Amino acid sequence: MLVVSVFGQAQTTGSDGQMTVVVGEITDERTGEPIEGVSVYLRGTPYGTSTTKEGVFLLRAMLRKRTTMVVSAVGYKTQTFSVEAGRQAGIDVVMREESSLLEEVFVVPGSNPALALMDSVRVKSLELKTERSSGLEVKSGRETAVYLSDIKGKHLRRRLWKSLRGVMVPKVSGESAMRDTTFLIPVYNSRWGEEKATDGVWKVFLGDMDESANFYRSTVTFCGTAFLSPVAMNSDRYYYFELTDSVYEKKRKTYEVKFRTRNPYYATFNGMLWVDSASYALKRVEAEAPEETNVNYLRHLKIEQEYDLFDKDLRTGFVLVKEQVTEILDVAVKSDTTHFFPTLMIQSEYQLPESAELMVDNADSAVENDGTATIKSGEYMRDEIQRDSVAAPPILRVGNWLARLALTGYIPTGTAVDIGKVTEILRINNWEKARIGLPLRTNAKMSERVCLEGYAAYGFGDRQWKGMGRLQYQLPTERRHIIGARYGDEYVARDADYFTALKMENNAWYKDRSLTSHWTEPFNKEWSYKQTVVRRREMKITSENDWADGVESYGHIALGREADFWYSQVGATVRLSWGERKADLYFQRVYVYNNKPVVYVNGEIGSVHHFGKEGYDMYGKLRLMVRQRVDLGMAGRLDYLAEAGWLIGKVPESMGYVFAGNDSYAFDPYSLTLMHRGQYGARRYISAQAEWNGRGCLLNRIKGVQRLRLRELAVGKVAYGGDLQVPYVELGVGIGNILRVADLYAVFRVTRQKEESNPWWGVRLRLRVES
Repeated sequence: MLVVSVFGQAQTTGSDGQMTVVVGEITDERTGEPIEGVSVYLRGTPYGTSTTKEGVFLLRAMLRKRTTMVVSAVGYKTQTFSVEAGRQAGIDVVMREESSLLEEVFVVPGSNPALALMDSVRVKSLELKTERSSGLEVKSGRETAVYLSDIKGKHLRRRLWKSLRGVMVPKVSGESAMRDTTFLIPVYNSRWGEEKATDGVWKVFLGDMDESANFYRSTVTFCGTAFLSPVAMNSDRYYYFELTDSVYEKKRKTYEVKFRTRNPYYATFNGMLWVDSASYALKRVEAEAPEETNVNYLRHLKIEQEYDLFDKDLRTGFVLVKEQVTEILDVAVKSDTTHFFPTLMIQSEYQLPESAELMVDNADSAVENDGTATIKSGEYMRDEIQRDSVAAPPILRVGNWLARLALTGYIPTGTAVDIGKVTEILRINNWEKARIGLPLRTNAKMSERVCLEGYAAYGFGDRQWKGMGRLQYQLPTERRHIIGARYGDEYVARDADYFTALKMENNAWYKDRSLTSHWTEPFNKEWSYKQTVVRRREMKITSENDWADGVESYGHIALGREADFWYSQVGATVRLSWGERKADLYFQRVYVYNNKPVVYVNGEIGSVHHFGKEGYDMYGKLRLMVRQRVDLGMAGRLDYLAEAGWLIGKVPESMGYVFAGNDSYAFDPYSLTLMHRGQYGARRYISAQAEWNGRGCLLNRIKGVQRLRLRELAVGKVAYGGDLQVPYVELGVGIGNILRVADLYAVFRVTRQKEESNPWWGVRLRLRVES
């Protein structure tokens, strides 16, 4: 059944063709229900879309001539319609199911043949060592593109349409792209061969878009969320499988398996698998995340992959030869403090060049030694287009501007000098009350190797000016080596030092505590009577060095004055990581964490001279810290941090180790929630904290609650040493992702409950934007 109503002819014409619009509704012939996810595209053009949950689609295109519109869905007969250029049409399409005959070998009375097939795929994947030998790590001919769209606000929209004059809307190759046909502004595009070529900001944000999705692993990570692979060992609990067809291709039989999620709120997929009958290896994958998935800001995620034989004689597996990944996000760049961004479309395409030659140097040892493959191919064009020049329309720079602000904490001005750290503009503490500052920093437009940074600030409580100035120089070496000099006259937190700041790497909006703590601290009645900061004047020479992959160091030599004493110190920290990706954003490093631990080893020696006393007191410090983010798959994520330290010699209280307490109504992940700031110190100590984020693994099962996309939270913190003769332990539970911007915790003391100065329980808030 087909009903077509023509309700007018479009007026838009031009050299590129006539504006053509087709809207329609697609339903199932047998049930009459709307069909979601039906592919609708114009043959031979880059225009395409898919139906919504209500079975509705809108297709808009610039056409020069009559074109064929294709309507297709897995399990249904494909239909085609003729579309006139320059017309607007409404279409009702009724889809008829298409039956397929299955191979008798899989049909067992009372069983699902697809389950037996999937068991064989899982078992064989371990024998084939496909994760290592299938070529999924091969990087040859990948292209990644970022597009900006749907900018909010009338003012921006006016600027948008003006800037689009003369700007070509980018084309997406292939009928399977299924991109939305609204205007998309190109913000970033990179193509590379064996070496990567990306801008630092987008390298951080793209994250796993730089890697191929490996469905042989238990999970496939996107947007910081682990999606369960349909090939995972426990996938039967989360997926329905259906064997829909078996066909012969190149004299080999291939089984076609349809899978769909049992609960769309879990991080799972819907799609199809094509399995080789001889090796039970994957030949093709099409996977799409449901719209209901408990991942913030993800509007669309689609993955398509094709594989070919790795070694026909050994049958050691299949190699990835083509991949396309498309993500459409409501938020361009996410941080802990801001989230107002336009829609972003990220598309990554990979194709093994036809000239590539797959070889195994030693066939006998290849399977035993992880089956490493060697790729030989001709040179692949390598270029990079960063649409961030002055000549480009202003709207094309919006994406980069927002990205840099969120990732670095600096406000780009478009000139050679940016506004410095946002956190230095306004700060509140018990000594200065409120402090207003003007921070500035140079950028690459002034010099790529030299950075000048500083601020001047006035405190209304002490009525004094403070400030900081820093000069940094990056050596002209292949690896990152930066030397710098810094002078500061400012108030600093008593429980923060150079090593403690490493806990907060990547948190550009923080300085010594979480921003939520800074905002809520003034509301604490007892806060104004505590000396939480000290005045420090310090001259420091610093060094940051990248020695090898995963080996970095930070060193400093400092001379300073605080209260009634002078001090001098020399310190160094070594940072060890494994397989971690990083990006340098103009004298600032940002890390893309993986599931492996990060280790910090710190040593410091120094001397202290008190006014009015003869001689110096020598001291030494040795500290160790380990942090890790562990992906638990469908059970969520675990973040932990463990620390230990040893102080030798005599130092003033502010230079010793002070347990990080919290006098605010915020849940600070870097402090002990129910302990006052500076309340306890130690010469030898150990501390640890761990937070589990269930990512909805339990709440996704509750009908109605699913739509809120809430997350289960549990936290534990422990500290021991020095003044803490009895270990301090606190536990908490909470609900996360409230309105997608806040977490609420109930925290309880397990030990030391009788201390009158500290509450034994409390409710705490944390502002956080997460995927």
